[in-house]
Amino acid sequence: MAVSSNDNSQQCISAIKSAIGAALGTVGQRAVGYAQSTVPVDTGALRDSIDYEATENQVTIYADMPYASYVELGTSRQAAQPYLKPSVTDHTDEYVEVIRNSVSGIL
Repeated sequence: MAVSSNDNSQQCISAIKSAIGAALGTVGQRAVGYAQSTVPVDTGALRDSIDYEATENQVTIYADMPYASYVELGTSRQAAQPYLKPSVTDHTDEYVEVIRNSVSGIL
């Protein structure tokens, strides 16, 4: 009796990478929403500059205004008003769940 097998490991790896990439896009969108809801608003330019970039293995949240880091970290004359870091650290459990659900749908 002959036994045959198929190696589908590359398809599995590809599907998992794709699911993680999509999940990181969702994480990025949510983090941007949280950051935009907490950033101090004067003109709205800083809030509108908050965005993200996601790849298959990381997501980067950023604000693209020259003074963004001064608001986030503070200066000698201005207290810090963090909006990027809390958008990540305060919601880590939620982000882990998004990734877990995305990958478990494949497995």
